[in-house]
Amino acid sequence: MKHVIGVSSLFFLLIWLFGCQAPRPDLRTLTLPSAADLTGQIDRNYQKLDCFEGHGLVRLTSSEVNAVHGLVIYYQKPDRLRLELKGVMGLRLGTLVVKDGRYYLETLTSPGIVSGAMEEPLADEALQLSLTGAQLLELLIPLFELPVNIEDAEIKKDLGVESFKISQHNSNGFYRVWLDYSGPLVLKELISNSDGDTVQFRRFSDHQPVADLYFPKSWSVQLGSGEKRVIVEVDLSKVEVNQTLPLSLFNLDS
Repeated sequence: MKHVIGVSSLFFLLIWLFGCQAPRPDLRTLTLPSAADLTGQIDRNYQKLDCFEGHGLVRLTSSEVNAVHGLVIYYQKPDRLRLELKGVMGLRLGTLVVKDGRYYLETLTSPGIVSGAMEEPLADEALQLSLTGAQLLELLIPLFELPVNIEDAEIKKDLGVESFKISQHNSNGFYRVWLDYSGPLVLKELISNSDGDTVQFRRFSDHQPVADLYFPKSWSVQLGSGEKRVIVEVDLSKVEVNQTLPLSLFNLDS
């Protein structure tokens, strides 16, 4: 059954529509919230997510690949994922399932189903993704809980991005996240090492109120930097949130 937008989602939608016609508050005049308040909003938004289905396009960019494919994603919290990549005329290029700590991959060129542990690189290059199953969950799930220790987090107003910025650092590197000041929206997130090199950079946009939460329909993820950089950009034209997904979806024979 498809989800029907509830009263609270309609309320958020009306606020959003009204906001398109009225100016947003001046960020400079707003009181700086606490780290607990900011992270709590984002975490509660994520906790409302049970599953989603998304249809759209994905662009893969690296030193060796520059390709655009049709994309179908099925996700069941906390760690079940089905990814279908499609080419010209809807021809399925490959299907990847992640569940129970392992990945299962089937492509046009593979002799059968290839399987491996989540932390292992994909054993087939037909999908053009030099990534692990665990990294794919990071790439393709746009809602998450913030990995912030509120005791030593630094909060500032970023007038250039029109957002609140939370910063934190330790011996391993730096973590920064930019949050919209009008709702529980992550705008971007940057993880860098102690030398300042990018480990992971994510951007999120086109947030939609649905199923009593906010869900971005477009996002991009950069892993690494320099020649080893991999960028995955997702643009969903259709998304359904918290509808029932049959468990059979997470088997490669379905």
